[in-house]
Amino acid sequence: MARQHATRTWERMARLEQADGQERQVELEAVVAALPSGQAAFAYGSGAFRQRGYAADEQPMLDVVMVVDDAVAWHAEALADPQLAMHYGGVRALGPRALAAVQRWGMGVYYNPYVELAGRKVKYGVVEAAALVDDLTSWSHLYLAGRLHKPVAWIGVEPLPIELTAAVDANVDAALRASWIMLGAAPASDSLPATRIYEAIASLSYMGDPRFAVGAETPSKVPNIVAGNRDGFDALYGPRLDASPLFERSADGGWELAPQRELPRLPSAVARALPSGSAGLTPGGLASPATAATLASAIRGIVGGSAAKVQIAKGVVTAGVFGSIRYALEKLAKGGGGECNATLGRLCSPGSSVAHFATV
Repeated sequence: MARQHATRTWERMARLEQADGQERQVELEAVVAALPSGQAAFAYGSGAFRQRGYAADEQPMLDVVMVVDDAVAWHAEALADPQLAMHYGGVRALGPRALAAVQRWGMGVYYNPYVELAGRKVKYGVVEAAALVDDLTSWSHLYLAGRLHKPVAWIGVEPLPIELTAAVDANVDAALRASWIMLGAAPASDSLPATRIYEAIASLSYMGDPRFAVGAETPSKVPNIVAGNRDGFDALYGPRLDASPLFERSADGGWELAPQRELPRLPSAVARALPSGSAGLTPGGLASPATAATLASAIRGIVGGSAAKVQIAKGVVTAGVFGSIRYALEKLAKGGGGECNATLGRLCSPGSSVAHFATV
């Protein structure tokens, strides 16, 4: 049943990609074809899907993740290509084994930002399939798992490997269950529009994100993501909402939270913080405000925890200080921080915390 459900999800997303037009898919496939092959690849973010807040002629950097079996072998193949080897800068001298070891620190992803592939400015990451599956199923980091709460563009692989497909599906299902808990503590409403549920889902991986604390992301990031790819959210979550026992259709066509006898199951990294059974529910069968607050605290601890700090520090090593600063300044400008001025001078200086966001 899980495999059938995962296959249907893939088919819905594939149809969506076709509806969006073949031109983008051809462009994404050209980018991935320039890199060593892997199990799968996906693109995400504003470079793959138009987001509200960008000018019509603006082309943000394209974020791509390569899912590979063996990081050592993948980096070795990349380093053997003179053009790809230049993406690593000075750290290429470390060799593939050391690069793979660096990749496994923190979130388990190695990024090369600000490279040009197939005529696009690209930031590409490399993650081993085992590390990705662990994050998707346990929410150990909520890093790529959080990105995969939102619609992504899978590139050139159909269907996905069975284990990865099941993990992607489980991650999306868990995000919907988490949204039920978070929305249960919100002010009472007779009906929830689907947009509100999608925004609750999209916001999960931004709880505790240090980029928001320093203004490196726009405060309207989550609404912009949902508004810019509403069809994608409908394709990914619409059938799940129809089938979920946690939500019921309201008379006006929206959604109502369905009372439950016990809390829905969530991945282990957050489940351990939550009460079991009916202890976290109100007498009406919805998640209590205390339960929602506990879940939010657990997620913030993961998203902004030690692994995230390691990933930020790793960005300075892999992207270089100046590449990190360049990325940080672009994020500050998009988030409302503007150009580096007297107020932001200390934040924009080499070695600052903001300058470390190039590979987050």
